[in-house]
Amino acid sequence: MSQADLARKIGSRQSAVARLEDPTYGRQSLAVLHKVAKVFDVATWVEFVPFSTYLRRTSDLSPRALTPKSYREEFGESGEPLPSLALRADGSAISSMHYIAPVHGPTYLPMNGSIK
Repeated sequence: MSQADLARKIGSRQSAVARLEDPTYGRQSLAVLHKVAKVFDVATWVEFVPFSTYLRRTSDLSPRALTPKSYREEFGESGEPLPSLALRADGSAISSMHYIAPVHGPTYLPMNGSIK
């Protein structure tokens, strides 16, 4: 998708989309990020984390690592989680393809409910 196409879909200008793609520009608004997420059928997530977590999560900045699956790709047409998802102990779903595991490994809650 071109910058102009994305700008049209979020009701903005191409120059604003270009700024979103600039890693040195740090003034993106949450409102714009929510609009972009909606276009690509993904969630917007902002959280405060320790620097060690930040460093682990940014160790791979390749397009493959940074491109999340859409809702349909993860949950299918039925809206039910696909087998490639694992549930964490806190009940949130993570995709094994888009999660960088902590040094000691996460605790997962498999689909059958027993803790590994």
